[in-house]
Amino acid sequence: KTTPSYYSTLEKIVGNLRESKRNAEQLLKNLFEAARNVDYDELTKCLLSLNSAKWIEKYRPEDYSDVISDVKKKLIEHIKNMKVSIKDMTLDLEDYDKIDSAYKKVSEMNKMKCLEEIFSDITQHLEEVND
Repeated sequence: KTTPSYYSTLEKIVGNLRESKRNAEQLLKNLFEAARNVDYDELTKCLLSLNSAKWIEKYRPEDYSDVISDVKKKLIEHIKNMKVSIKDMTLDLEDYDKIDSAYKKVSEMNKMKCLEEIFSDITQHLEEVND
């Protein structure tokens, strides 16, 4: 009697997991396309869902690949690239037009602070940009 209920519940969980994974992937795609805005709170929510569902890998390994570590690598690489591009900017009176661009990049990186809850490794990179 409990077997159908078990599988039904498992399917619902896996469905929610897939939806969180799709949402996280779309939000990351938006992050890497500089022209788009990213809802970091929504990204954090999706990643927390995925992170808390890691236990499902034991029961359905084909439905849960380690998305979190992949996202972490991509995010840290993205932050490092942004950090380098900011540090490489010449910010003086002759290049005043670059100040706005640098400000926008630093602001964007500061919005990523909510992701520290999941990825403590990004803290150092975010702090370096603000120094």
